[in-house]
Amino acid sequence: MTPISFSSLTCPAPLIAFLQEQREKLRHYPQRARPWLYHELHNPWSPAASVYDSWQFLELCQAPFLITQLKALLGQHIILYDSQWLESPWSSKEDKLQKSEAHRFPVEPLAGVTAFVYFDDAANERTYIEYQESCQTGSAEMHAGSVIIIGSEVRYTIHSNGAKTPSIYVIRYFPASSLYSRHPASPAQALLTLRYPLLNYSRLPLWLVCGEDQADNDFVTGFETRSGFWARPQ
Repeated sequence: MTPISFSSLTCPAPLIAFLQEQREKLRHYPQRARPWLYHELHNPWSPAASVYDSWQFLELCQAPFLITQLKALLGQHIILYDSQWLESPWSSKEDKLQKSEAHRFPVEPLAGVTAFVYFDDAANERTYIEYQESCQTGSAEMHAGSVIIIGSEVRYTIHSNGAKTPSIYVIRYFPASSLYSRHPASPAQALLTLRYPLLNYSRLPLWLVCGEDQADNDFVTGFETRSGFWARPQ
C-alpha cells in the first residue's frame, strides 16, 4: 500500500500568492465556470490554459520542496499526470463521501499519492482532512500553506466550513515503475469515464518530474497539437 504522510510541508509564500491570484480568475470568470476550468490546471495544452497561467502551475507541481518529499514516498522516479481545484461543482456524488483516490490512478501496479495544497487565508475558515488506513484513523487541520500528502489507497474526507470557491489545489503523482493505462475500455478508464464523463483520463499527458521511466509509459498522447504552417499566398 502506498504510504500516507501528514508531513509538516509548507508551501512557499510566493506559490501561495500565485494560487490565490489564480483562484480570483475563477471567481471573476464572466460566465458560469465549466468543468475544464477545474481540471488539468498544470497542462499548458488544456482548455484551462486559456484562463490560468498553466506554466506556473506546472512549475509548482515540480517545486523542489514537493519533489523532495515525494521521493521519500514514491522513490526516485516520479510521474505527474493530474491536478485540479477542490471543491469542484462537477464532482461525482461519490466524491462527497469518504473515499480513497485509488479510482483516479489508472496505473498498474496501483500506486501513487495525492498532494493537497491549502491556500485560503480566511480567518473564519476551518478545513481539515479525516483519514482511515487499516485500523488507523486520525485528522489533520489545514492552514494557509499546508501541504498534506495522502497515499492512493487511504480513505479520507475533507471537511470545510468555507466558501464554495476552491481553497485547495490537488496534484496527483505515481511512481514511474507503474504503467499508465491509455486504453479507453480498460476497467480503470471505464470507471473514470462513468464517474467523470466530461473528462478524458485516457488522453492526459504525463510529465516525468524526476528520474527515468521504467514501465514504457506513453509520453506522446496529450501533446499532439497541430503543427504550425505558413499560410498560402492569396
